[in-house]
Amino acid sequence: MSSTNNKKTIEILHLAMSFGLILIIGTFYYLRYSQEGLSFSTEFSSFNLIAVSSGIAGLLIAQFLFKSLTKNQNTHRINDENFSKMKPAYLTKWLIIEAAGLINAMLFFLSGNLLLLYFAIALSLVLY
Repeated sequence: MSSTNNKKTIEILHLAMSFGLILIIGTFYYLRYSQEGLSFSTEFSSFNLIAVSSGIAGLLIAQFLFKSLTKNQNTHRINDENFSKMKPAYLTKWLIIEAAGLINAMLFFLSGNLLLLYFAIALSLVLY
């Protein structure tokens, strides 16, 4: 497989992960909006604590794993050799951020708290 095919494959995968998360967030918002149970609460609750901590932990872990997986790679200049070694690092980073966004989206759907929706949207923007 040529390097342009590899790059296109990972670009398509990245876009699919990004827009998949946005689609799930939109679907949960639509389903929850039809129930008219939306609120904006910054109170201390288990949903808020789990959502915010999973989002922040997801971002930190994703960045730490990416740095550790690409420690011996030249990330400034990507060639065919580096690209095949960096592909798992990028996929791991995106997967962790997407998982944190999905957790926030699911907790928004369960609680109806708009704060969790905004946090899920922020994570989807970071993923994109």
